[in-house]
Amino acid sequence: MPQVLKKPVSLTELFYDLVFVYAVSQITEVFEPLRENEVTGTTLLLYIAVFIGFISSWNIQTVYFNRFGEHNFKDIISMTVLQMPILLFMAQHAHAQSYEDFQLFGYGLFALSLVDVAQYVWIAIERRGTDDARESMVFILMLSGRSISILVGAIVGGFNGLAIVAAACVLYLLAPILSRHAMSVPLNGPHLIERLQLLTIITLGELIVGQAQYFSSPNIFSLISFIVIVNLFMFYIVEFDHMIDENRADRQITWMIYYHYLIWFGINLVTVAYDFIDLEHSIMMNAIFTLGLALFYLGVLVHTRFNKDSHRPSIKEFLPLAIILIVGLSVSCLFLDNYFIHISIVLAVTFLAQLLFIRFNLSRRQSQPSKIEEE
Repeated sequence: MPQVLKKPVSLTELFYDLVFVYAVSQITEVFEPLRENEVTGTTLLLYIAVFIGFISSWNIQTVYFNRFGEHNFKDIISMTVLQMPILLFMAQHAHAQSYEDFQLFGYGLFALSLVDVAQYVWIAIERRGTDDARESMVFILMLSGRSISILVGAIVGGFNGLAIVAAACVLYLLAPILSRHAMSVPLNGPHLIERLQLLTIITLGELIVGQAQYFSSPNIFSLISFIVIVNLFMFYIVEFDHMIDENRADRQITWMIYYHYLIWFGINLVTVAYDFIDLEHSIMMNAIFTLGLALFYLGVLVHTRFNKDSHRPSIKEFLPLAIILIVGLSVSCLFLDNYFIHISIVLAVTFLAQLLFIRFNLSRRQSQPSKIEEE
C-alpha cells in the first residue's frame, strides 16, 4: 500500500489541547452530588451532554484541521483567541450544579459552534468551486442545525433545555453516519490517529490524577490500582503504536473517531469510579469501574479492523482474549461489594489481556520479518 503523506500535528493544536486537560477534569465533577447521595437520572443526562459537548467540539476542530487546516494566522487566531477562552468558560460551568450553570455551559457551546461554522464558511468562500468548498457546505448545514438546537436548549433551560442540548450533541455525532454523504476530501490517517492518541493520553492523565489521592500513604490498593492503569495504557499502545495501519486513506477511517468515544467514555467512567470509590457507594462505583473497562476494551478491539494486513487477528486468535475479558470482568461483578477482591480480579484480567495482545503482536512481527522495518 502506498505511503500516505503525513500531515504533522501543529504546535497550535497541542496548545489547544491544553484547555481540554482542564475540561476533561471538570467532566467528572458532574457526579459531585454523589457525595450527598443525590445522583439522579438528570445527573446522568447532564454527564452525557457535557461529555459529548466537549469531546465532539474537540473532534469537530480536529476534523476541520485534518481536512482543511493550514496552521496559518487565521487558524491560529480561531483556535487560541476565539475557541480557547470559550472552552475555559464552558469548563467553569461543566459541573453544572444547577440548571442555571448548564444554561451558561449551553451558551458557551453555542458560541463555540458559531466559530466552527465560521471556519467552514471561510473555506467555502475562499475555495469556491472546489471539492473543499462543497465539503464545507455539508459541515455548515450540520453545524448550523446543531448550533440552533443548542441555542434553543440553552434558552429553554431546565430539564427540557438540558434534554434538547443533549439530543443536539448526539444527533450531530450521528449525522455523518445517517446522511451517508460520501466525503470527497479524505481524512489524513496519520494526523487523525495522532490526534486521537493525544486526547486518549489526556483522559488517561486525568485518570492518574484521580487515582493519585490514594498514594497519600503506602498501601497495596494504590499500587494495584495504578498497575491496572498501566495495563490499560500498554494495551492501547500495542494497538495504536504497532498494529494499526496509518496509511489508510478511505472513508472508513472516520469510524476511528466513533470507536474512540468508547475508549474515552470508558476511561472517564473509570476516573469517576476512582474519584468516589472511598464513599459508601462501593458497589455502584465498582460497577461503573467495570463498565468503563468493558467500554475501553471494546473500543480498542474494534479498531483491529484497521490493522495492517499482517496484524489482523483471526477468530481463533481473538477468542482467548475475548474469553478472558468477558469471563474475567463478569466474575469481578460477583464481588462488587468487596473492593480488594474486585480490583485483584481486574488486575489479573488486564494483565493477561495485555500479555495476550503483546504476544499476538510479537508473533505477527516474527512471521513477517520483511515488514518489521515498515512498522
